[in-house]
Amino acid sequence: MNPFLKGFTVLTICFVTAGCVGLAKHEAEFNPGYASAVPAEFEVLLVTNCTGTTFDFDITEELRKQLNLQLQEQRLDWHSSSADKHLLLDVEILDYIKGNAFGRWISPGIGKTLLDVQCVITESESGTNVGKVKALRTIDCGGLYSVGQWKVIFHTVAKDIVGELKKTPN
Repeated sequence: MNPFLKGFTVLTICFVTAGCVGLAKHEAEFNPGYASAVPAEFEVLLVTNCTGTTFDFDITEELRKQLNLQLQEQRLDWHSSSADKHLLLDVEILDYIKGNAFGRWISPGIGKTLLDVQCVITESESGTNVGKVKALRTIDCGGLYSVGQWKVIFHTVAKDIVGELKKTPN
């Protein structure tokens, strides 16, 4: 086999099957001196699309579903307990780009998928804002494995957010 053709074939296979690459950034900020009186449990109160764009599926419902699943998995869901006192999450989707796998395969950055979310955390009884969680994920490049990441990113960001919520001071 021609060495050029052999090299081209190997590179093509690598590009087609390459995994997803992107940015992951998430952090929680709590008010100075805040400590939960009881182990923290959360209720997703409101999820708002602040992007100014309408999509071909309900991004607010998808994020709500994924957040509730992650809260249940981590046993942080207020609905599964009998406690009165809990923390409320007011969730804002600041930016979402659906992207596409073909664009990511052609060139990194083209077809990028992005989800940027902020959650304001409030005490249920007092209505006091106690902190916030920010999470940003992108999928900038990838091959066939990056097909469907426009939806998987909601699961990943929800997991990032709940991971930060587990760090709630108490």
